[in-house]
Amino acid sequence: MFAPKMHIYTPLQHEEIRVLRCRRASTSTSLAGCSAAVKGPAFTALSHEIGIDEVSLTACPSFVALSYVWGSPNRDYQLTLCDNSLLPITKSVADALNYVLDDIEDGFIWIDQICINQSDTEERNQQVAKMGDIYRKACKVFVWLGLEGDGAERVDRIFQDFEKSRVDSTTDTVLREAFIFSLEAHLNRQAMIAIMKSPWFERAWVVQEFMLARKAILAHGRFRWHPDTMFLVTCLFRDIGRESFSEFLDHEISYLRKNHPFQIMQNNKEVHEDFHSLLSRMSSDCKVSEPRDLVYAFLALNKDPRIQIRPTYDVPVYRVFIEVARTIIATTGNLDILAVAPRQSRHESHFSVDFPENFPSWAPNWCCGLLSVPLFYRAGRVPFKACPSLSWVKPDPESDNPDHLVLQGRAIGIVYETSPVVSGMGSRERLIDFVRLEEQKAALRQILRRVTSQFRLTTQRVLRVCISDGSFVPHLSKTVVEQDIKFRQLAGLSEANLNSLLNVYENNEQFGPRSFEKRLLWEYVLVLRNRRLFVTADGRIGLTQNCVKAGDNIIIARGSATPLVIRAINEKKRTFRLIGQCYLENAMFGEECDFEGRPISSFIIA
Repeated sequence: MFAPKMHIYTPLQHEEIRVLRCRRASTSTSLAGCSAAVKGPAFTALSHEIGIDEVSLTACPSFVALSYVWGSPNRDYQLTLCDNSLLPITKSVADALNYVLDDIEDGFIWIDQICINQSDTEERNQQVAKMGDIYRKACKVFVWLGLEGDGAERVDRIFQDFEKSRVDSTTDTVLREAFIFSLEAHLNRQAMIAIMKSPWFERAWVVQEFMLARKAILAHGRFRWHPDTMFLVTCLFRDIGRESFSEFLDHEISYLRKNHPFQIMQNNKEVHEDFHSLLSRMSSDCKVSEPRDLVYAFLALNKDPRIQIRPTYDVPVYRVFIEVARTIIATTGNLDILAVAPRQSRHESHFSVDFPENFPSWAPNWCCGLLSVPLFYRAGRVPFKACPSLSWVKPDPESDNPDHLVLQGRAIGIVYETSPVVSGMGSRERLIDFVRLEEQKAALRQILRRVTSQFRLTTQRVLRVCISDGSFVPHLSKTVVEQDIKFRQLAGLSEANLNSLLNVYENNEQFGPRSFEKRLLWEYVLVLRNRRLFVTADGRIGLTQNCVKAGDNIIIARGSATPLVIRAINEKKRTFRLIGQCYLENAMFGEECDFEGRPISSFIIA
């Protein structure tokens, strides 16, 4: 009898992929199995015989795909194929095969770790570029959450009860009873949170794998769950985490209040989001072993055919980020990506990647989290048009420095003085503590008196600037968008809208006839975080990044939906550093865009 040999991959043709051919074994002793090469069980029999076929992606048989976390990179297990050859695999794949094969019967499955020759760099690059098409083509995607943990059976019972109840009711009564009001609610929550913290939800590559799936099934050991149920639970947990239930523990509240990554994934399956916005939303919460994948892992989700980015792993990380930003600007003709350029300090990043000190201020460093929510989404509710109908154009001649971005526009103001946001330490539950409008108005009044003797400062005016005309509406939340549409008829906020918001601001009761307006105000005020108010030399009030200083310039530029705050580096060379987008009174809807009557200037952003 011949000793098993290691499997040798056959080179793939251009349009080919590999799939695992799975056939239920004819005898109780399977010819396919996982055996420990270094550690693990000595032998685990599988229910199927497994072979590897090369097929054309455009004319392949129906197959399912596996979405999972590699876990340890060590391939300490071996998969025995039907030709008696061996393939090294990780523990996570070995575990998944033990459970998922029973769902397949006779058919085909695609698993990147096995179906891509991991030792062939050229093949890996080519196949990675096809992964979006592979997950789109799969008839079903199994999301492997790992082996069952403590409490998984408890969660499964709740999910099954909920699925049965949906026949008669569309409410989440069963879920609220299980996780809030029942005698075992605390145990149920702990079991659910443990599953919500599964590594799969944090991995960057799984985002496209799930979002591109025609049909997905969550597999947790022997349990199978529908993604819609998981989505409803994560949304429920977010909502109850923001409510005042005294029986919740502090660590539960701090975790639940955050938007779970699965909510963003599920919402993005139905709602369009600009590529740069998706990158910012997902990359800060996702984990990768290769920092370039903070961009490359999401390429298949780019819905703008103008943006063409090819993975290049042989150039420095910082250069990848710069070229991605430049490509997005050049192909779209807009400067929307500047909304996500201000990032947290590199010292707060969990990536130890060397970036030059002069990394461009206009290019997002995806290794670092967002500093604040963007002022503007092109798919959002408030269509700011500071420079309407004028696109960014490539300068002629171009700058001789590849790290410079040249903007065409004109200066519209100078920051005279700044005012920190007057906020208490409270949460948004008590808006009157979270944002202290009267104290804010008093501080701004003192500045305005130093600028001009003629001004009218009302609480409504202060509120409008503080929430930037209600610019932040989480457009992936269908409920909030519907409430916002119901609330206002115009792009900006009317005086009647502002008065309604002031009424709920001053009323500290959580629920009431205006509770939906309070919910909207909760969302609007998020734009204040890590931002600072300022007054211009001509007496206008604005809001921008927290690092703004007196003397900073305010410009409008071709391709930018909002005014921009920039800081001079070298006045003679017209070189500046981007501070960020800003909200500025009487400048958001084209009021300052008089390029015919006034000359256009060039601003070099370094």
